[in-house]
Amino acid sequence: MALSELRLIRITIAALILGLMLELWLIEHYEDLLQFTPLFCVALASILLVADRYSNARWIRLAFKGLLVINAFCALLGVYLHLKANFEFEKEIYTNETTINLLINSFSGALPVFAPGSLLILSLLGILYLQLTSKN
Repeated sequence: MALSELRLIRITIAALILGLMLELWLIEHYEDLLQFTPLFCVALASILLVADRYSNARWIRLAFKGLLVINAFCALLGVYLHLKANFEFEKEIYTNETTINLLINSFSGALPVFAPGSLLILSLLGILYLQLTSKN
């Protein structure tokens, strides 16, 4: 793989990390431990990405890969939690509505349901980066 292509992948991952960190910070997504988790995981991913760039230590790559798996899990959990919160709000407001309509309306509720999916994109890009830079 050409150095410029690898650099482009690193820049893309770094831009995604910085964007996620900024967005989570600006919307104050740190009020409790559960909300702080994605901010912490993204910050740690940035540290491990830089460490991997300047070190050949196997444990850094393993830690980065493990964190990417955790980020993917956090993404799925975040989608669930956002959807659940929206559903509970819809249920409280529209008490006589059917469950299916409440669920449909929950996807466009106050909390962006698929926003946590950006952590999944980060994980996939990170795994692509690790595969492309693999020494095997």
